[in-house]
Amino acid sequence: MEVEQVGGGFFVAGWLRDSRTGEPVPSGPSGSFIHCFYDHRSVVVCDTKEIARGIEAQSRKVLWTISEDDPWKKPEVKNAFHGAVYATADAEGVILDARTGKDRGLYDGASMYAINQYAAVGIDMNVYPATG
Repeated sequence: MEVEQVGGGFFVAGWLRDSRTGEPVPSGPSGSFIHCFYDHRSVVVCDTKEIARGIEAQSRKVLWTISEDDPWKKPEVKNAFHGAVYATADAEGVILDARTGKDRGLYDGASMYAINQYAAVGIDMNVYPATG
């Protein structure tokens, strides 16, 4: 089994797990997340095919969930940094608030590959101003 460090006290080994206990953190119906990103502040954001979810890193509390059954398109999480979640929905780039899951704005370009306090680099290798 492959183990991937997420940050914020989490790792993925099949499921998102708490580094302190090794216990799984609540996920979607399939049990395992496809992507998980720590925003380097206080939230881990993960998604499956069915849901996207924000989890408070300190308390391990689920802050928000967007499911494929919601009236709007479930975003596919691409990255997160300092309170901003970069995702795509219907081929549009959307920025979500990491603590609430609410829309903060749109971004142009490809999936954000690397982000820091200054810029976001897309898979297309273009550089965009960072939101978080």
